[in-house]
Order: sequence, then structure tokens, then C-alpha cells
Amino acid sequence: MNRQENKASQTGAERGSSAKLEEDASKRPSGGRPRILALENEPCLSLLEIFRPDLEESGFELLTTSDEHQALQILLTQPIALFVVNLAGRMWLLRLIKAEPRLRQLSVLVVSGYSKLGAIDMLRRAGLVLYRDLDGYLEKPFMPEDLFTFIGTILARRGRV
Repeated sequence: MNRQENKASQTGAERGSSAKLEEDASKRPSGGRPRILALENEPCLSLLEIFRPDLEESGFELLTTSDEHQALQILLTQPIALFVVNLAGRMWLLRLIKAEPRLRQLSVLVVSGYSKLGAIDMLRRAGLVLYRDLDGYLEKPFMPEDLFTFIGTILARRGRV
């Protein structure tokens, strides 16, 4: 199914949450497009990079990195509407984000190959709670429409879409 057919098959609520891009101005770069930062395990394996054309067509700007320290620097210095992070070995970063006053309100979508129950347990052991400290969890592999639905829902819930 191509992107246009997928848009036509979405419900009104899904279309509204993923297509409406009137985001909080404080989370938009000067170009006006909501910025998504993706932190993946390997730079050449970024799943979001695969979806870059669709994300850009939908009005988003995508930044990707595989370096946690670079991601933290970006989060502290640039307006980011959504942080998409691969869970593996990143608990320290997620705890830091929730402890840092400038980042507490950051929208965070976790993606991982772990089952949702396994990820919830790992998060709990790190002192984090899904849907209290993080905005969503998406298990790999996932379909593009699942990613777009999650992005739209999270940003709408946070009043950024």
C-alpha cells in the first residue's frame, strides 16, 4: 500500500492526528516543521531513516544519530517535538531526560525488538514507567502506518499537533 492509499484508509481520528501539523511553536525549528530526533543503535540501521521521505512529506524534519551524547546535546540545544529512541542500553539517557528540568516535557517514543512486557519490566527496573515517563512503545518490526499513527497520537496528546 502506498502512502496515498494508506491516508485514504485511515479513520478520521487517525488522519486528524497524523496530518494536522499545527504544533507548539517552541518545538518547531525556524523552518516551521516539527523536528523528530531518532536515536538508533547503528547509523546505517536507522528505521526512521527509511521513512524519511514519508516523514518529510507529512511535514516533519528528521534528525538521526547513533551517539547518545550527540542526541543529548541536540535535545538540550534544539527544538525537538519528538524523541524516538531505541531502548537497547539507553536507560541512563531516559532517566536523565526525566530528571533534567529542561527535558522533562519532551515527548518520547521508545522502539525496540523487545516485547512490550519485556520492555515494561526493563523500564520498571530502571525506575521508569511507560505512559508516565514515556509517551509510547512500538515493537519492532512495525509497519510504517503504525509509526505514523504513534507520532500523530503522541504529538496530538501533547498539544504539539
